[in-house]
Amino acid sequence: MNCRQARKALIEYNDGSLVPEDSVRIDEHLASCPGCAAMAEQINLSGAALSSLQPVLMSDAAASRVRASIRAEAPSMRTGRSAAVFGFLQRPATLAVAGAVAAILVAVAVVVGVYTGPPEETTTVSEYSKEAGTSGPGMSNPASMSEDALAPGMARVGLPTPEVKVSNTDYNGESLRAMFEDLDVKKQYSANYSMGDAVQLRGNYTDRAALEFQAMGGDGGMYEAMVSYITSSEPVMLPCYLEKALFTGQSAYIIGLAAPSRSGDSKNLNRVEVWVMSPEKFTANPNTSILYFIEQRETQ
Repeated sequence: MNCRQARKALIEYNDGSLVPEDSVRIDEHLASCPGCAAMAEQINLSGAALSSLQPVLMSDAAASRVRASIRAEAPSMRTGRSAAVFGFLQRPATLAVAGAVAAILVAVAVVVGVYTGPPEETTTVSEYSKEAGTSGPGMSNPASMSEDALAPGMARVGLPTPEVKVSNTDYNGESLRAMFEDLDVKKQYSANYSMGDAVQLRGNYTDRAALEFQAMGGDGGMYEAMVSYITSSEPVMLPCYLEKALFTGQSAYIIGLAAPSRSGDSKNLNRVEVWVMSPEKFTANPNTSILYFIEQRETQ
């Protein structure tokens, strides 16, 4: 079994719906392929995170508005076979489960995000920017963005948000590791955020950090593209730190993302990954832009 075949079956493998023969073949493949094994672990983590999400229920008032909209927009559905469909759509019982169905569709979208896996070929930064919701390197002027753009999905007031800065600090591996050991925002994320928060807030916190970074003279679109690249195979991560600085004399973006422990012993975001990436190299080939990597776990 090759990687493509294994990855197509990982979701069924995780929920136990594969026939025994196929499960054995995937077991054998995962034992010899670290990349697919890591993806299988993340699908399991994503499933655990999604289990904490609550279905969205539709109120009676909202259901009434939907039925009124159906009546106004679909007059041609009142005869023949369409009449039965039209009546079914208006039933309160049908509308009562609409919110739950929407929640299931969101869950499927998150799992598919895990399923796609990391890029295997050279991809330009503009393609990653398109995934991140921008038109290419750079972003629109943050001064033209309303505060409402940051509102959807934000955490409760008073909880930590990504720390963003631009400096002339020239880090090396030792100094960067020491800085993150004592980083306050890392400790706050570990104490306040869970896997479910990472699923719901990652996009918003990425946008927020990009806007602040852009205002400081950084390239917000580049940062969003880097986060999209990093999280393509591990979506249960929440941006917590961004700094434009130097690393052993090279221009670098230092990106911190909080994540759950790999052992699965806690749903809190008590692990942090630190990616040091070269913006110049990322533009040409993201796969060659990683200058340094740190993984730390916060002691509970």
